[in-house]
Amino acid sequence: MFNQFIDKLQKIANPIANKLNSTKEFVAIRDGMIATTPVTIVGAVGILMANLPFLDKFAPNVNTFLVNFFSQLGTISIGMLTVTILIAVANSYSEQLKINKLYGIIVSFLSFLVISNFSYKGAGEVAGKAVEKLSVANVIPTALFSAQGIFPALITTIISLKIYHYFIKRDITIKLPDAIPENVTKSFTSIIPMFVVLLFFLVVRFGFSLTPYGYFSDFMYQMFTQPLLALGDSIWAIAIFILIQQLLWFFGIHGANVVGVVWRPILLTMMAANLDAYNTGHALPYIVSLTFWEVYSGVFNFAIPLTLIFGCKSERAKSMGKFSWIPSIFLVHEPFMYGLPVVMNVYMFIPFIFVYLLQFFLVYGLAVLHIAPIPVVPVPWTTPIILSGFISTNFNIMGSLIQILLIVVGFFGYLPFVKAMDKQFLKEEQGL
Repeated sequence: MFNQFIDKLQKIANPIANKLNSTKEFVAIRDGMIATTPVTIVGAVGILMANLPFLDKFAPNVNTFLVNFFSQLGTISIGMLTVTILIAVANSYSEQLKINKLYGIIVSFLSFLVISNFSYKGAGEVAGKAVEKLSVANVIPTALFSAQGIFPALITTIISLKIYHYFIKRDITIKLPDAIPENVTKSFTSIIPMFVVLLFFLVVRFGFSLTPYGYFSDFMYQMFTQPLLALGDSIWAIAIFILIQQLLWFFGIHGANVVGVVWRPILLTMMAANLDAYNTGHALPYIVSLTFWEVYSGVFNFAIPLTLIFGCKSERAKSMGKFSWIPSIFLVHEPFMYGLPVVMNVYMFIPFIFVYLLQFFLVYGLAVLHIAPIPVVPVPWTTPIILSGFISTNFNIMGSLIQILLIVVGFFGYLPFVKAMDKQFLKEEQGL
């Protein structure tokens, strides 16, 4: 009966996952998001160096120098994250559509600027004096290029390139004689499609100017970005994402890649908001972010090879544990996922989903209680366990200790199920 249940789930999950993985828009967003990793890491180094713990106590002059020297690195990279994402996604989507990548990036960026609010209203400073209600026109607010602008940028990029591709594909372009150099021909080819795209977004801009929102970017932030971030910070919404991710993994589909198409932009936006707050000395607005997810959830599955080594007697299980534990330290879990396998293994179905959820609820609760430090400094996803918890929490040893706790919980959660599987392996090895 359990096998029939698994078969039914597989028939539902596989077509959906395969469809998402083959959709150009999803692939572009996924690949574009991944491509921004170097920028966030470089920015994190700047923020880390500008916020070294205790340095202001015993070397204030050195601390002041580091703050002044490195703070702009974080501001430029994280503060301009929307631009980086837009360029990366536009580049990837242009490649998917087989259009000129340079002009794809240009038309996407210009479209985003057209629908954006070039004004600022709020508290500020004029001639060294604080002003509670300040209104400035013809400026680009920095918030537009940081966390606040990510979702408007993604939507305008996809729409603008779809329109652009429509005209290019149907050859609705200016045509020049063959004798004209190719680089000149390419630039003229883009004129009509680019004009139509920007005209479309000018109409959108005008339409929103007649509404209470004023601008498409402001509408997106209030009606789309804020609800998504509230969803992303909801423990129950995260639990649903985890459930879907683990189910897909169980069926042999890379769950993180599929779910990440929707999930990663939300986490990345929350990470940027946390970094902005951290860099300016404010309280972190979110518990969960991309950094939190990679640092803490990345260790959840490390318990599996440990149970194989220390909780099993069969040669098959022990050898797989010994083979896979070192890659798993660097969050490369595929060796035991497909080698044991965890995939389609009825013994692992329950713990793979519910132990993972238990570990998440535990670390989330500890973070709410201010026991688990919230990782804020991005580290490369292959940073070894323990070290990642230490660095990402600004050299807080509790980050490493929480990772160890999660591994211990996972070990004892998996142990009875792994032992049951090991008994079957032993019978097979003994020919029983």
